[in-house]
Amino acid sequence: MVSGAATVAMTVMATPNFGTDVFHYTVSATVTNEGIEPNASGSVAASLKQQGNADIQKLDIDVKGLTPGAPYELEALVDGDTNFVVVADFTAAADGSVSLHYQSAGNSQGNGKKQLPAELNPVNQIQGLVILNTNEQPVLAADLSAPHKLDYLLKSNLSTDDISAMLMIQANANHATVRLMASGLVTNSVYSLALDDAVVQTGTSSSKGKLTLTATSSSPLDILSVNTVSLLDSSTNIVVSTTLP
Repeated sequence: MVSGAATVAMTVMATPNFGTDVFHYTVSATVTNEGIEPNASGSVAASLKQQGNADIQKLDIDVKGLTPGAPYELEALVDGDTNFVVVADFTAAADGSVSLHYQSAGNSQGNGKKQLPAELNPVNQIQGLVILNTNEQPVLAADLSAPHKLDYLLKSNLSTDDISAMLMIQANANHATVRLMASGLVTNSVYSLALDDAVVQTGTSSSKGKLTLTATSSSPLDILSVNTVSLLDSSTNIVVSTTLP
């Protein structure tokens, strides 16, 4: 995920007030026509905002060019599963269009929004969506693991009783940065930043036991497949670690 040209920065600073954990995620994808109904097209957008007590999720699917008045089925590929699950049945409008708008809170959100189905919660775990016709043929498909638009922000406090640590991840369609700041480390010692099982950056703590490791990538969509971020000591023992949402 992260190139060898990534940089390391070491900063001596007072113990920070990390504040509230934050996770913001937005993706957009154009659906692919599977050749069954040549005029069908559309787009998909998903968003999630978790900060403090706020937890808002949305999924918007807008398509056109379907067979007017025909029944269809929406299925989803979620969280690394190999099988699609059925999400909803719907009928195309008289002009061949359909708009499905889901939101995470309440049974009905007004303005056509419906409760987000359990199969799609959380929306950042949706890898793919497909619309099938009555013959179970795929008409339209969207790959949310490779969206054309991505906005990803994660701020997570990884502190333990002995270590103060903060993880920051920022990514868009062109660039991704993973930064881990820690204090309370063994002074003048080597530590590594690992994504899943891969070490992506290494640095030495300061004389006050502080260290900031920063890794960048020109393949930002790789961050969507990362499960864990860890700080390792020189013996590859985990100092602090977290599972990504």
